Amino acid sequence: MQKDTLAERMRLFKETGISGRELSGVELEIAEEAWAEGWAQAQTEVAAKLIRLGQMSLEAIAEVSGLSIEQLREIKKNLSCS
Repeated sequence: MQKDTLAERMRLFKETGISGRELSGVELEIAEEAWAEGWAQAQTEVAAKLIRLGQMSLEAIAEVSGLSIEQLREIKKNLSCS
C-alpha cells in the first residue's frame, strides 16, 4: 500500500512540477486528494462518452476505465434520466 502512495506522489510531482520540499504534509495531502478527485472525474466523463457512443460493452468500458460494472450502470442510468 505504501508503494502505491509513493507512486501516486511521484506522478503528482511529475505532472505538477512541484517538489516535495515545496509542500507541507497537509498541503501534500490536499494536493493528492485533489488529483485523485480530478482523476476520478475524468474516468467518469470518459466512461459516459463511451456509453453514449454505444459501440462498446459495459465490460469493455470497465476494463478501459477502471470503473466497476455497477458504477457504469449508474452512469448509464443517469444519462438516461438527463
